[in-house]
Amino acid sequence: MSKIQVNEIVNHFDNGAPDCPKGLTITGVESSVGIGTTNPQRILHLYTSDNTPLLLQSPDTLVDIVATDSGGSTRIRNTDGELRFFTGGDGDSINANNATTKVAITTTGNLEVYDGNLVFSTSGTGIDFSATSDGSGTVDSELLDDYEEGTWTPAYDTGTTSSSAISYSNQTGGSYIKIGRAVYICGRVRTDSSQSLDGTGNIILTGLPFPISDGFDGDSNTQDTSAVISLQQVDGWNESPLVMLAQGGFNYLFLYNGSDLTEPIVIADFDTTGINRMRFSGFYFTDS
Repeated sequence: MSKIQVNEIVNHFDNGAPDCPKGLTITGVESSVGIGTTNPQRILHLYTSDNTPLLLQSPDTLVDIVATDSGGSTRIRNTDGELRFFTGGDGDSINANNATTKVAITTTGNLEVYDGNLVFSTSGTGIDFSATSDGSGTVDSELLDDYEEGTWTPAYDTGTTSSSAISYSNQTGGSYIKIGRAVYICGRVRTDSSQSLDGTGNIILTGLPFPISDGFDGDSNTQDTSAVISLQQVDGWNESPLVMLAQGGFNYLFLYNGSDLTEPIVIADFDTTGINRMRFSGFYFTDS
């Protein structure tokens, strides 16, 4: 490895020293320069007890650091105290041509994303709000670690009759938005005008995008307050459902025709010649 060890390098232009328009050039396959060290481990190795071993200063209003290879180039820029990150530049471009601003840290401390998304690559990580003031209750978490939008397919089912025996019109479907542990849902279900059902059992609404939480009391064996679902339109039933309730640990809702929860909707309440329609919306909590 080629090495140069000097105490001082001075270029005296006014003393007749040769002009070096390209500065100091060191050639060699493994040439390296050590400043403050006699054993440089990289092409440029700086060593000092000072906390600022490298200082970049310009009389201009910005200072750039460019990294480039055959695949592309990037730039980090200080401009008036603001730090900007550029990516997507041309390959082998010493000026990072065509690189565009993606992220900036402003002088006020804000992180501004100009292009692209803020992506958390590790599950369970997110935005931590622990620096904000808390409510009067017991705080379990201040981490927002999930957001999702999608669709789901609501369907009727019973304990003895497969939902595949029930056919639906094209007016059946649902959508959801998940923010943290809260899942907001809406949907509609409408059967065709002719059904063939027999057997016994309570009718439930299946297909929820996430399992329902076991509840605030941790009891998965009773209907709890982990879900608030309202019915906006119900028609075409022999006996119409009035209430939808959740049970922790499952991805379906129970249907009742009374608020006292003593009259579940059963197969006999299903009109085999009607449309058995429901429109609903609400939210529930999940542990997923």
